[in-house]
Amino acid sequence: HDLCSKIEQYSINANAQTVPATVLDTASAAVMDTASALEWLDGDIKLFLITLSAVRSQIASDRHDIASAMAQGESKQLRKAAHRLKGSVAQIGAMRAKAVCQELEAAAAQDELTACSKLKEQLDQELDALLPAIDGYLADHPDEG
Repeated sequence: HDLCSKIEQYSINANAQTVPATVLDTASAAVMDTASALEWLDGDIKLFLITLSAVRSQIASDRHDIASAMAQGESKQLRKAAHRLKGSVAQIGAMRAKAVCQELEAAAAQDELTACSKLKEQLDQELDALLPAIDGYLADHPDEG
């Protein structure tokens, strides 16, 4: 019994100390899984940083295309832009954004503009979380680039 309470006490203390780091890890991993993206590039961090920069500008242009396609009710253009963006964000391990792109692409293919509108809002939230993660990662690795 005494041992159990000691273990419990230790776990509580250990958790208390590691909470901030863990919370950060989970948050950034959820938005962008850099570990698996790097694995996919054989750990080539230089290549990953180049990819990140490229994807960052791709996001801006695809986001613009998605918004204008939505505004004009152009589901074909919307599907293309969502498809393109899906490939870009997948390269950097942004699986949540990729999943939303996939749904948006499918909804656009079905010409379901109401669903597209909701998914676009969801995508904007994902991208608004993703861009600071990209910028943060690039800022943390200035020497490798």
